[in-house]
Amino acid sequence: MPLSYPALKCVLENLEAAKRLHIVSRSASLQKVDKSIPLRLKKLQNHGKEWSINELSLIVIGNEYRYRNSKRGSPYAPKDIVNPSKEFLFKFLGGRSSIHVDVLCFYIKKLDKDSLPAGLKLRVNYFDTELEYFENNLFLIDPISFPLKKLWTGLTGPATFDHPVVKSVETLKLRSSDEGPINNLEFIKKLTNQTVIFTNLEWTRGGTIEIVELVQYLVKKPEEIKSDYVIYARGEAYLSETFSKLENAFGQFIDELEDVKERFISDKPRFSIPTNSNSNLHIYGVHRTGHMQHPYHIVIKKGSAI
Repeated sequence: MPLSYPALKCVLENLEAAKRLHIVSRSASLQKVDKSIPLRLKKLQNHGKEWSINELSLIVIGNEYRYRNSKRGSPYAPKDIVNPSKEFLFKFLGGRSSIHVDVLCFYIKKLDKDSLPAGLKLRVNYFDTELEYFENNLFLIDPISFPLKKLWTGLTGPATFDHPVVKSVETLKLRSSDEGPINNLEFIKKLTNQTVIFTNLEWTRGGTIEIVELVQYLVKKPEEIKSDYVIYARGEAYLSETFSKLENAFGQFIDELEDVKERFISDKPRFSIPTNSNSNLHIYGVHRTGHMQHPYHIVIKKGSAI
């Protein structure tokens, strides 16, 4: 018994994207309705000429390209074409009425608009540009997506902290670099996101924000604590150095934090620093086994009322 259109629409919309694209490519009747049905992607990613949709990747070598499904392991047969990236995008994303992307990742300074399907707009939850500044590729995101749930971006200077997308996002991840270091407390004071995450501090030359300076400010101005702060770290040397600074400055406030349910780094001190008569500032380290690049997290957050 054939499915009714509403039933077919429900099935296609909730089918894993790479699987859906594969099935539709083999059915002329499905191709007639596919573009009008919202497409939902877990992840859309770009590395220059290479694109991937969930587990389906476009691999480009010269003018030869092939599709590869990481779950299947083996690539599709290679093909020859002048602009494989453009064909990939037009074939899978072009002409669609609605595309929802949970995580959009761009590791490129700026996309070539001519290589994109006309009118392409993506509804996005998490925008990850890590190595680059996000604004260059913001044109691709449907305005209905704002405020974003998460944003990971590099910096271009003070203007980053005043950008409305940066100020409104729920979880903000800022990547420090030699070109755009996170080194000014005055800029950090402007942030009121629910969670602010700093990455790459340990590899930035020329100085970055001092954690002791940040904590001292938060202790003196508890009414300014709008965010939970997290510093991502990869190396144990940076981790030990940071906690040594904290212990020298706030050693009298070392606390077991028994009411905090976290997987603490066992050999690093934890702190509960009074800010006023109602709350403390908690500082501790946790080990996140699922974060291969940044397994160590240094957390600074307002504790519950005393």
